[in-house]
Amino acid sequence: MISRLIKNEKDYEMALSRIEQLMDAKSGTTEMDELELLTALVEMYEERHFPISPPDPIDAIKFRMEQLRLVQKDMIPYIGTKSKVSEVLNGKRPLTLAMMRSLNKILGISAEVLLKEPGADFPDKIQDLEWSKFPLIEMAKRDWIPMPDDIKEKAEELMRDFIEQAGGLDTVRKPCFRQGKRGRYNSKMDLFALTAWCIRVQAIARKNPLKTKYVKDLIKLDHLQKSWSK
Repeated sequence: MISRLIKNEKDYEMALSRIEQLMDAKSGTTEMDELELLTALVEMYEERHFPISPPDPIDAIKFRMEQLRLVQKDMIPYIGTKSKVSEVLNGKRPLTLAMMRSLNKILGISAEVLLKEPGADFPDKIQDLEWSKFPLIEMAKRDWIPMPDDIKEKAEELMRDFIEQAGGLDTVRKPCFRQGKRGRYNSKMDLFALTAWCIRVQAIARKNPLKTKYVKDLIKLDHLQKSWSK
């Protein structure tokens, strides 16, 4: 009787052989106890040495479509236009995070399958931002972010990478959003554009740390006012 962890192929084969002998064990017997223990040990060994990769996301989508008797036009609300649905299902267009969220929420396809990573989950939405409202095209023209053909669809991915360069949205200092008579932020200001600018400033600052240590109160207000007037 094997009563310890299965550590090698020999132990594994012995356990499988013994399980086969115990398949007819009756409930409440010592044989059934042994069968349950061996089964658990075999499962632990297989999970470690023979992990099962998640199914391909597209295969998972097609399988769910078949289960629910859906056709390609039924996928438009989750993926986009008819042509996008066709391209995605034929592997010619990658799934975006927005598509994945919809497929997960409405069709119940797990995040780990869609993201192709065991145990993975979708990144949290940062303050429920409306990613597509950022000035993506202008940002791409300034080389702040890449310029893919489907830039609006990939808004979340692009902006998450952009925010990560700054160390996260929480690292952007509140003074960047200051209000006042001459402040940057007023009723006509595009808050998404302002946020993008503040993140960009923070990212540049992270890449270019100060060479000298800042001394508190060294710079006075009158000094700044004189500098601005020049």
